[in-house]
Amino acid sequence: MDKKSEFLKQNWFKISIVIVMLLIAVSIFYYFVIFIPKKEQMRLEAEAAKIESEKQTQLAEEQKKQEEKQKAQDDLNSCIASAGSNYNSRWNNECDFLGKLTSECKTILIDTYSYTSYLEKKGLSSKISDSNYYSIIDYYTKKDECSCRLPNDVADGLNKDLKESKDECYKKYPQK
Repeated sequence: MDKKSEFLKQNWFKISIVIVMLLIAVSIFYYFVIFIPKKEQMRLEAEAAKIESEKQTQLAEEQKKQEEKQKAQDDLNSCIASAGSNYNSRWNNECDFLGKLTSECKTILIDTYSYTSYLEKKGLSSKISDSNYYSIIDYYTKKDECSCRLPNDVADGLNKDLKESKDECYKKYPQK
């Protein structure tokens, strides 16, 4: 042990320098080989997450715009359909007022006699089949036969009201 002790006493400074250099080398190795690549990887992952988040936000915004556009279109279609239904109802009521409708036509046109009700009265199922195919044709033929001509001033007034109702729908539900 004497030799070892003596060697340590004479070379302690050199050994300390070697140990310090070794620690510095390990620190530099850790910094460049482990720390920096991991930091870069975390930065890239954060950047990718940010890009994905922006993409998801953009997709959500586009979907929201599409849904709003579809709702506006549905609202417009519903408004126009309502205007058309109101027009038909008023036309049929005018025909009835002028005595131009038979009792069956009054039932079909005025009493909201739907196709399903028509089938029930005929004793047929509402499922599409060959047996009620002719009933479909019969129902719509009778419905068409029930239309009547109105005096020009009355018809013009109803047509004007229909146009105004539709114009109001386009103002109320503008399409972008």
